[in-house]
Amino acid sequence: MELLNEMLPYIIGILTVLATYLGNKLRQWLDVKVAVDKQKQIEGMVKASVLWVEQVYGVDMVEVSQEKFDKAKQRTLFLLQNAGLEVDEEYLDTLIEAFVFELLNKGE
Repeated sequence: MELLNEMLPYIIGILTVLATYLGNKLRQWLDVKVAVDKQKQIEGMVKASVLWVEQVYGVDMVEVSQEKFDKAKQRTLFLLQNAGLEVDEEYLDTLIEAFVFELLNKGE
């Protein structure tokens, strides 16, 4: 019993360090999980916006590609704002271009 009383401060210290380590690992995992979920949500909004532009505007636009891009970007920014998400515009441009490229090359 006396040995346990002498070892108790060391055991508490070890348990504290272990709990801190596990807490940090859990926080890191949750941060990654949230980031992945946000990324999927953003990509979904981009895809929905591009498809919406295709459905609503079709090929009736004069400057087809640039006007459609602008409409898709405007729509995506609206959806992101309503969802409380912020995205760098350059990154958003890249996502829109990538999805449009994917759509155009789907038939190949």
